[in-house]
Amino acid sequence: KALRLDAEWRIGEHTLRFGYDDETFTSRIAGAEYSGGVFYRRYTPVDFEDSWNGVDIPADAHVVRKRTRTSPSGSYEVKNSAVYLEDSFYVTDNLMLYAGLRSESFDNLNADGVSFVDASDMIAPRLGFVWDVDGDASSKLYANAGRYYIPIAANTNIRASNWQYVTTEYYLYDGVVDPTTQAPLQLGEKLGDTLTSGRNSSPDPATVASANLEPMLQDELILGYQRELSDLWTGGVSFIYREVKNGVDDYCGRQAFIDFAEDQGFEDFDADTLATCIILNPGEDLEMDMDVAGDGVLQRVTVPNSYLQLADYKRTYKALEFNFERASDNGWYMQGSYVWAKSQGNSEGLVNSWLESESPGLTNDFDHKVFVDGTDGYLSNDRRHTFKLFGGYELSEEMEVSANLLVQSGRPVSCFGYAPFDVDEDEYEVFERYAASSLYCRNADGEQELTQRGQFGRTPWTYTVDLGFSYRPQWMKGLLLQANVFNVLNSQRVTEYDEKG
Repeated sequence: KALRLDAEWRIGEHTLRFGYDDETFTSRIAGAEYSGGVFYRRYTPVDFEDSWNGVDIPADAHVVRKRTRTSPSGSYEVKNSAVYLEDSFYVTDNLMLYAGLRSESFDNLNADGVSFVDASDMIAPRLGFVWDVDGDASSKLYANAGRYYIPIAANTNIRASNWQYVTTEYYLYDGVVDPTTQAPLQLGEKLGDTLTSGRNSSPDPATVASANLEPMLQDELILGYQRELSDLWTGGVSFIYREVKNGVDDYCGRQAFIDFAEDQGFEDFDADTLATCIILNPGEDLEMDMDVAGDGVLQRVTVPNSYLQLADYKRTYKALEFNFERASDNGWYMQGSYVWAKSQGNSEGLVNSWLESESPGLTNDFDHKVFVDGTDGYLSNDRRHTFKLFGGYELSEEMEVSANLLVQSGRPVSCFGYAPFDVDEDEYEVFERYAASSLYCRNADGEQELTQRGQFGRTPWTYTVDLGFSYRPQWMKGLLLQANVFNVLNSQRVTEYDEKG
C-alpha cells in the first residue's frame, strides 16, 4: 500500500515542489515440511566403512537416515517513507537550475513485527540544469546528478529472519519396505544421538543485520544535448553513468563465525544460534551481536572481513545514446535510437538473471565467498549494442499501422556449477540444497575448477520486427481497438544456453 502527497508553489522565478511518500511492501511465505513429515534415505554398505554417526556397525549393514525439516509461515514488511523539496529557478532567460533534497527512511520488520534494520534521515541530493543554447528553444544542453537509496527487498527479510529446524537420526535397516511408498516399515537399532541444526524460533532482531550497516545507494549522472534539425526532425545524444555504493546483501555461511569464535578463545560457540542469513555490506568488517560464548548472552563483536572473504559489492553502468525523432506530419511519424552500453561488476542487483530469478532479494550473491569467486566482469544483462526503430502511418482518420524494430547484441555466457563443499564441511549442510549457481564448473577431465563470468563468449545477435494496427472509430469516441503481430519475420535465434557445467 502507498500514500503520496505532492505540492507546488511558485514564487517569482522559483518553482518549489515538495511532498511526502509512504510505502509498505509485504512478502508472505508458507511454512514447509517434507511430504508426510519425514524424509527417509537408505545407505548401502558401499556408502560407508565400518561406523556410522560414531557407532560401529557390521560391514554388510544397511542404514536409514530419518530427517525432519520444519519452517514456519509468516508475513514480512518493509516500510519506506520520504520527504522531498526541490527548487527550479531561472538564473538567466536561457539557463534554468534545479536543486533538491530527499530524506528517506527504511524499516524492515520480521514476522513478529519487530524491526531489525532501521535506517532513517538518509539525505539524497539532486542537482541539474537545462540551458537553452541558442535562446530560441531549438537546442538544449542538460545535465542532472543524483543519489538514490535502494531499500532492502522484503524477500531478504524472509531469508534473514525466518527460521528452519532440522533433526536427523540414523538407524540400522532390516530391508522391509512399504510396497507403495518404499518407506521403511520398521527401523532397527538407533545409531548415535539425534542431530539437530537450525533453530525453532525467530532469531533475535539484533543478530539479523550488521550493527554498522550502511544503506545501499546508487549515484547517477546524465549529460545530454538535444537539437532541432528541421521543422519536423530532432536529434540528440546523452551519456549515462550509474554506480552502486555501499552494496547490501545477505551472508549465509557458518564456518567464518566458527573460525572467528575459535580464534577468540570461545570454545562453546554454537553456529546454530546465528540467524539463517545476516544482512551486511559485502567487503566490510561485520559488527554484530552474537552469542559467541555459548551462554545465551549476546555480545557485540566485530568479525573482520578476512574471515568472510567477501569482495566489495560492485556494479557500474555506462551508456551513450544517440536518438532522433520525426514528428507526426502528413500521416506518418518515426523515432529511433542506438545505445552503446557496458554493465560491469560482481552483482546484477536484487534480481539475478543468470538464475532466472523473478523475486527481488532472493539471490545467491554474497551468500558465501564461493558465490563471489570469478563474478567480477560483464554482467549477465550486459548488451553492448541496441538499435531501436519505431514508426507509424495513418491509413485514415480512424486507422493506423505501426512497426517496431529491435536489434540487440548478445549477452555474456558463463558456466555454473555446484558450490565446491565437501560433505564433511560445516558449510555443506547450509548450501547442499543450492542449485548449480557458482562459477566452479567441471572441466574436460571432470574436475571442478573456477571459471570467470562471461568466459564462454556471448549469445548471438537478435532481430525482431513487430507490427501493429489500431482502429479509433469516430462513431464511438474513446473506443480503441488494437491488434499486434510479434516477430512477424519469424526470426529465430538462440537467446540463452544451458549454462550448467
